[in-house]
Amino acid sequence: MANIPEKQLTAVVTLIPGLKSPTVMSLAEKGMVAVHAVVDEDHINALVPQLKKAGATGILVLRSRGWFRDPGHELTPEIRAKYVSRRGALSGVVGTVVDQILADFRKIRRHDPRADEEVRQVDLANFAVSAEEVAAAEERLPQNVQVAIRTMYDSVVRFHKQDLVKSFEIQPIKGVSLGKQIVPFDRAGLYVPGGLAVYPSSVIMAAAPAVVAA
Repeated sequence: MANIPEKQLTAVVTLIPGLKSPTVMSLAEKGMVAVHAVVDEDHINALVPQLKKAGATGILVLRSRGWFRDPGHELTPEIRAKYVSRRGALSGVVGTVVDQILADFRKIRRHDPRADEEVRQVDLANFAVSAEEVAAAEERLPQNVQVAIRTMYDSVVRFHKQDLVKSFEIQPIKGVSLGKQIVPFDRAGLYVPGGLAVYPSSVIMAAAPAVVAA
């Protein structure tokens, strides 16, 4: 990334052609452009003096830790399956239950009224984490991790309290009231990715706003 005189653009593009071509953007200063390009790290030390000679200023080098490539082009089917499938981290029981849920919803897609009724009869309380489970998990968690989680939670709660949308009512003219009533849901289900790793931040970012809204 560098700023160069526009008249030197052709010479600079020759030095840093990028993967296909560099990105060129006009600057506020007339006659100057910003050039962004990807170059081989091994060539950077040699390129910088050449760019300066061509009139480049404000040269910024950002080193990449790696490239993102479409795994379908470079990985074997076996390796690709290992990374895109999370079933290896799940117990057989979980997999069986999930398969059954998916089968039920496929029935719904075929407009099966019996499947509709089955879904309506699902007891949502079964999805709630009990106080006993929370207490047991807390006992297993190191004290420093608990402090970090509570600190994060408190910060997110404070933020969303400032962002809370509140009900209001106005009377623009006598006898006429206008307003908005904000009513939170009684219950909210949160999706938190898991399996190969744990994401307490995902729980907090989803749960804290719900707690504030209630």
